[in-house]
Amino acid sequence: MLHSRASAVARYHVYDTRGFSIQGALVYALSLPYGWTRKSPEVATDSSGWATITISPTASMPLRPGALVIFVRARKSGDNLLSGVSTRRLVQVSIR
Repeated sequence: MLHSRASAVARYHVYDTRGFSIQGALVYALSLPYGWTRKSPEVATDSSGWATITISPTASMPLRPGALVIFVRARKSGDNLLSGVSTRRLVQVSIR
């Protein structure tokens, strides 16, 4: 049986409490456990509030069914990372 370690594309939508899309927010994604994917750069949202991040697995990622948890942070450009405007989420995706 052959397995591939193809990259995956993840899309995140950033919007405010009123439901309006946020343009120019910086989105960062980090896989957990560490080392299962390569580090992806922080990406700015487009005019419709969407950020697209490519997630590439490393040789450490198991080739068996399971789950990958991704830490996602969206923040305002120029603000302090810890005290500025931001939000954080954990997202779980299945590995098949």
